[in-house]
Amino acid sequence: MPSLRARRPDEELLLDDLAALVPTRTLQQAQDAFASALGMALVFTSPRGGPITKSDRIETFCWELTRQGQAKRPCANCGRLDRGISKMDAPQPFGCPMGLQDIAVPIKAGDLVVGYLITSQITTEPGAPRALAAARELGIASAAAVRYASRIPVMPTEQLVEVGEPLSHLAKVVSELASAARQNKLATVCDPLTGLVNRAYFWECLSRELEIAAAHNYPVSLLLLDLDDFKQINDTFGHATGDRVLQAVAQVLDREIRCSDLVGRYGSDAFLVMLRCTDPTGAEIVAWRLKNKIAACKLTARGQRVPVSASVGQVTYPICAARDPDAIFKELLAALQSARESAPPQERRKAA
Repeated sequence: MPSLRARRPDEELLLDDLAALVPTRTLQQAQDAFASALGMALVFTSPRGGPITKSDRIETFCWELTRQGQAKRPCANCGRLDRGISKMDAPQPFGCPMGLQDIAVPIKAGDLVVGYLITSQITTEPGAPRALAAARELGIASAAAVRYASRIPVMPTEQLVEVGEPLSHLAKVVSELASAARQNKLATVCDPLTGLVNRAYFWECLSRELEIAAAHNYPVSLLLLDLDDFKQINDTFGHATGDRVLQAVAQVLDREIRCSDLVGRYGSDAFLVMLRCTDPTGAEIVAWRLKNKIAACKLTARGQRVPVSASVGQVTYPICAARDPDAIFKELLAALQSARESAPPQERRKAA
């Protein structure tokens, strides 16, 4: 059974990786041109540090040190991407415990860091004495350690700082490309009012999830939430207030679901929730919690509290008879109607 900590079905929608936004060929060409002009190796990486482009010389020493010492790669665990680089006003050299230095310049799409432009690791110490000492501590023979250390570029710290400016210019251009691409892609799959995925994209994710669920034999539950008496809210308080209600409900749903689940806007006042690896009992608990959270929304207009509540229908695959999204949705509509009919009289009047 897939882990609930796995990537959520719409994670590709988040477009948080440079590789999904800017063609690799474009990045490679820009990297090669700047690497040649600056006389040092460069590489574009993902937000987590994985290389996107190719660079033959990047971090050669750390890789060799790892292979020989059978230890974790120092360059993959040095924490340079976790030290608030994205908040820096200007690129600053980062020094690792072995005495190596490099620069990591963030690539942003809006406020989101989608990758980094990283220089090759260099040292300001001819002979790299700290790197040699670290190699010996890992049991690497002195001769081998010296051979590896000889491959490390030597560059004064001032020179490394100087390359920060052109790297910042390159990062700015790539960031603009990434921002434009992300906005264009989001516009095709997101509801502009609530920021949730739209119905078409939700259906795509559901179709993929059902295929995986069938292969791995785990349940997928669906909820259809329909706001009660939403037309009266619009008529009494105005459509601007109605929009605020929809946005507030969307925030509740997005906040309350797990990272493996997905919520989308189905229509005017209806929302869909896909619950991965969730049986009918679990879905009923989630539906109850969401109804209570929605009812607790504190919205006011014209000096009055805006009453917000929702009716919820639920079905679970593969317990339901249907096997495709459209057929499942028909059962979901029937479940919603059944939930309304079986509600207490007071709730039934509100949902009417």
